[in-house]
Amino acid sequence: MKPFKSRHNLAVIYIAQGNYRQPIGELVEAIRTRPENPMLPMLLYNLGVACAKDGQRERARRCFRSALGLDPHYERACADLRFLSSGQRRRGCAAESGPGREPV
Repeated sequence: MKPFKSRHNLAVIYIAQGNYRQPIGELVEAIRTRPENPMLPMLLYNLGVACAKDGQRERARRCFRSALGLDPHYERACADLRFLSSGQRRRGCAAESGPGREPV
């Protein structure tokens, strides 16, 4: 079994490389193995980014909402949820540009 941080780091690399299916599985497993982790909002956010880029818009919305439920001040999740809900292109939107880069 891969350690939690390894799963998250690998997922971020996959997303940056344009591979969106692989990180979904890695992030789901990271969330399953450590659901009490203080990094859970960021994991959910990155899962939302991967889902959005993979065309799974409703699943992405759920991930962003879950991240906001845990951290109502998570600005990137709020902005990307608003972006997905509006259907408009937004310059600099993480769902367009990549995963969160907060330190692990």
